[in-house]
Amino acid sequence: TSGVINRGCRVLIVEDVLANQMVTSKLLEHIGCKPEIAENGETAVNKVNDNSNQYDIILMDLQMPVMDGFEASHIIRQSHPDLPIIALTAATHQEANENYQKSGINDVLYKPFTMKELIEKINRWG
Repeated sequence: TSGVINRGCRVLIVEDVLANQMVTSKLLEHIGCKPEIAENGETAVNKVNDNSNQYDIILMDLQMPVMDGFEASHIIRQSHPDLPIIALTAATHQEANENYQKSGINDVLYKPFTMKELIEKINRWG
């Protein structure tokens, strides 16, 4: 598929690297999503818990300053049990699958990812 089933899908990108924020935002805009950025896990938790923000999906980098993606996912999961969280990581496939589950992460997108891989994850979870 070239498009996203849920056009207008609100996606929170949790990523500390500016270049990655920009690339992911552009890809999401290109497929009809509405991206918003949090530069670390703590900011993400605050944005999600602010009731004026209703996200359809979270793309969560795992290694960030202030609060990493595992801790942020764990906190978000407690107040939002059904909000899909997809980890963004450059780590290999073997890296701690149980850590993902313990933190409440639903799925993993390995960097660098393609537009096709991003669309598949958004369609699956968004």
